[in-house]
Amino acid sequence: MAGDEQEREGDGSSPGRKPSNGFVRAKFNKVEKSAGLTGRGIAAFAAIGLAVAIAAGALVAWVARGGLAGLETVSAPVKPAEPAFRSRVASACNAGWKDDRLNRDQIHCWLTRDVLRLCDPRERAALAGRLVDYEAAKERKDGRLREAAWKVMFNPDMVAMTNAFARSTDTRLSEEQRQAEVEKAASLSEKINAPTNKVLEESDNNVTGPGTTILDFAELVEAGYLIPEDFPDSMPGLAAKGFLSAAPARAKPCKR
Repeated sequence: MAGDEQEREGDGSSPGRKPSNGFVRAKFNKVEKSAGLTGRGIAAFAAIGLAVAIAAGALVAWVARGGLAGLETVSAPVKPAEPAFRSRVASACNAGWKDDRLNRDQIHCWLTRDVLRLCDPRERAALAGRLVDYEAAKERKDGRLREAAWKVMFNPDMVAMTNAFARSTDTRLSEEQRQAEVEKAASLSEKINAPTNKVLEESDNNVTGPGTTILDFAELVEAGYLIPEDFPDSMPGLAAKGFLSAAPARAKPCKR
């Protein structure tokens, strides 16, 4: 929905768009001036504000994409079938792959490792199949994130966290009392957002950033290794965006 990208990262249908750092800082500078909070307190409330905004955005996207029906789909994902042909990069590039996370680093490997192999039509078919698996895994991850966001929005501790936030800005309280409310709100925020943080952390990619795989794909197109006919009629989203981003092919390294 969640992510990476993209691919959405940009991957469009992510659970929620985070507010900019400037927006959050400006918002909590106002709190700092009115409540006399410490730097630690301001950081805590910045985190709370981001968490609530992310959760709200995720809930909106979740409803737009089918609500409870979407959760039913996520609850019983269909694992991809093992292909008859195994790519010679599969062992190296599939390390760390999971069927319900954003496998961006793994797809980067598939798109950049031993590209001469793509002169073999079986290798091109294997790549096309892996891109289909990639999109499916990303959808499952987005479903998990929507479900986690639902839990965040309707967590009973959300009321207690909001109340603690309100008390922390109450100038009738002492600085020590306001600071205690800051710490209470921050602790509740960490507890409330644990489900969404778990999903996001499991989709961390250490090698690539958003949009990297689209550029990888476009380079293969421009080098003449891939053409639209290599992909099924229902083209994976990453492939479609890669073709749109690519300049005309410069060469034809493979006989077809």
